[in-house]
Amino acid sequence: MKKLQYLVLMTLLVIGCGKDNPTGEIPNEPEQKLSSQKILGDFTFFDEATGKKHNAEIKDNVVTAVIETSFDIKALTATVRISDKATISPDPIQKRDYTNPVIYTITAEDGTKAEYKVIVTKQLPSESNIYRLHFKEVGELHNYHNQNPSLNQPNKNIDIRLKVPSKTDVTKLTSVFEISEGATIHPKAGQTLDYTKPVEYTVTSKDGKKVVKYTVTVVFDDTNESGQKTNSHKLLGDFTFFDEVTGKWRNAEIKDNEVTAVIETPFDIKALTATVRIPDKATISPDPTQKRDYTTPVVYTITAEDGTKAEYKVIVTKRLLSESNIYRLHFKEVGKSRDHYNPHPSLNQHDKNADIRIVVPLTTDVTKLTSVFEISEGATIHPKAGQTLDYTKPVEYTVTSEDGKTVLKYTVTVIFDDLPKLSLSINGEEFRNVPPGGTIVFGVNVLPKHEDIRVSLVTEDGKSSVPLTIQKVDDTNKKIHVKLPDTYLNGIYKLDVRIAENNSAMSYTFVLHGGNPVFHYITSNGGGPKKTNSLLYLAEQFGIFASINRKDFAKHSFFIKKNGEYLPLENARFHTNSTTIILEAPLELPNTSLETGTDFEFVIRYEGKEYTYPLVNNKKEPVKVYIPKPPVVTGVSKTSVTQGETLVIKGSNLFYPHGDLRDGGRDKINHYTAIRSRTPSKELISMIGKEIDAQGNLVLTVPFNFLAETEYKLFIDSNVDSFGEVETPITIKVELPKPTHPTMRIQEAEVYHENSKYFKKQLRVKFNGDISKINIKAIVFPEYQNAKITNFIVYEGSNSIMTGELNFWDYRDVYTRRHTLYVLFEEGGKEYKLYFNAKRGEQND
Repeated sequence: MKKLQYLVLMTLLVIGCGKDNPTGEIPNEPEQKLSSQKILGDFTFFDEATGKKHNAEIKDNVVTAVIETSFDIKALTATVRISDKATISPDPIQKRDYTNPVIYTITAEDGTKAEYKVIVTKQLPSESNIYRLHFKEVGELHNYHNQNPSLNQPNKNIDIRLKVPSKTDVTKLTSVFEISEGATIHPKAGQTLDYTKPVEYTVTSKDGKKVVKYTVTVVFDDTNESGQKTNSHKLLGDFTFFDEVTGKWRNAEIKDNEVTAVIETPFDIKALTATVRIPDKATISPDPTQKRDYTTPVVYTITAEDGTKAEYKVIVTKRLLSESNIYRLHFKEVGKSRDHYNPHPSLNQHDKNADIRIVVPLTTDVTKLTSVFEISEGATIHPKAGQTLDYTKPVEYTVTSEDGKTVLKYTVTVIFDDLPKLSLSINGEEFRNVPPGGTIVFGVNVLPKHEDIRVSLVTEDGKSSVPLTIQKVDDTNKKIHVKLPDTYLNGIYKLDVRIAENNSAMSYTFVLHGGNPVFHYITSNGGGPKKTNSLLYLAEQFGIFASINRKDFAKHSFFIKKNGEYLPLENARFHTNSTTIILEAPLELPNTSLETGTDFEFVIRYEGKEYTYPLVNNKKEPVKVYIPKPPVVTGVSKTSVTQGETLVIKGSNLFYPHGDLRDGGRDKINHYTAIRSRTPSKELISMIGKEIDAQGNLVLTVPFNFLAETEYKLFIDSNVDSFGEVETPITIKVELPKPTHPTMRIQEAEVYHENSKYFKKQLRVKFNGDISKINIKAIVFPEYQNAKITNFIVYEGSNSIMTGELNFWDYRDVYTRRHTLYVLFEEGGKEYKLYFNAKRGEQND
């Protein structure tokens, strides 16, 4: 509500006082006279829409104002300035119609009055401009637009040239004008005229004082504003409906010039909006984003840039839903806290009766309950939702699907329960070491009748439970005493407590370790749920997860078992700050005939009893136990092998994977298997293998750290040191990798002795052809991730290169260890490699 604000004329009353009072008496105060002032000082109109003000003229008792056309003369407000202590009526700040004079009365303080007549007239605009013109048949893309026209003199003719596509029928064009406010145009806008010749329009201002003539000429043009030829694309790409309430989308199918869509509840077919995809620079009418009724087909027109058109008929049909479920029910008088809620009901067959039971407080008046239902979209329910009914007996509801094909009956039964929601208070640490048959105690927030209490012990995964015997109910402290089963497996459990059909609580998890020990899985010795696939029964250290009473830990012993034979595990202990138990395999080879396999079991012995479990990892996969045996070699994948190639040593017991090793384990187990080979002249090579394939064969890569083009006899030394080196009857020939250049070869390579008189520790390489046209980049050690020698001199005359003095490491690898090297060079923009072994020079060369 607006506050009336008056500006008042202030009058000053000057009261004179005598200087002397010769009688000495207190004079009587003069009587206060009421003011008769009732002058209207200002009268100002205000337009809320534009924020403009207009001051009226006051002459005698007449107020006059001539206002702009933007002011709404039928809803004007005003502010005034009147004499102090005077009032005005009616209230000028209220919106008022001034099409006829309005009389205002000003009443002075003494009650005398003065009337003022307010006369408002509207100033007629004097503009006669055409701001915009286009034709309905062509669209707004081709238009005349002049938002700020220059001042046109009366009777001056203005030319308007409007371009239209060449295919336009100019004999029938309907004009759409935007002209000055209040002005008139002749011929009238909206008429369909022939524009084969120029058409003259006359625009007259509202006050009739300004008349301007406009000549409209239509010309053909197939180019757009950028001077490019307009296109004729008008294909409808996509048409998608959208439901604002649910946020759902539904794509329509477009075939030829027909668009079809099948929608279901909750889409409102009478108020659908849509999004479309149309060609660039094309337009569509009407606007599909506006809500529209599609109960009958709607025709959309797409206009291409060149003005050509295509019509699409959109046909929408509604698919009725066939579900008849009750998802939620509560009563207004009780509230949502006591409700039936089933967001994913199972599929109900026709005529199957479903029971719904709702528990209400004991004080509820069940003779007058008002139902609030949430049912399937489009479905109906009888009796209707929202009715107030008597539920002292079960009430049957029938729900019918939207399509009428599915009818389900629901029986709603109301039962009393005046108990609050149950909650539990437990101290799991107090339960940890309670033995089988022992007592555990927990608190509750509420206690019903004792015979209504049900307590079960539930496994952590919830897959199994066992009812517990209630030994005592402490009503004063609200505590329940229950007996544990006479036997149980150690592990993680929960308590499930029920005091009514729909009033129960599940406790937090707690540990029970006073029962039978349980093995869960094997892991690494660092603990944590780390997947472990194998175990070497020799010097390996590993971890297990098991539920075991820590107080009696020393009474437990651990084994792995197969075919009735037990293999002991040593040095059992808990990992630091962890529940992981660390175990160790013996340091000595086991005296057993058992074979490697995944069929071992894990055994815990405790107080004269034995507990056996599958030996698995944390994924419940069998763990493979390796029983060390001497290596056996049956053959090789090839007897002639190139350095850098893969060689497979066939046989068994060739390499044993293992995890972390116990103290002293590194003296028993290596991290690799060594394949040692000797030549008749005692040249020695050593190949390292760490990988076995699915058949138990050893897979390795032939290294570059020995002399090639030589035959070697194979010896094997598995990663279990106790078996020592085993000689095999197999001989292999090791060859250099093939040169990559078609003709260039190394003719001779020699490394000079460290005591050589002239070429100490230098390497010379001679080629079989002219090296003046090739770019020799380096001599490379492939064994050491391409370490290089780059300090050498090229002797083109002798087709040789000579290095400087090699460092200690390079000299050792080339002279003593006979490493294979290769020369890397470039020719014709391509790199090539030539592999070689250098012969050893004599001491005094």
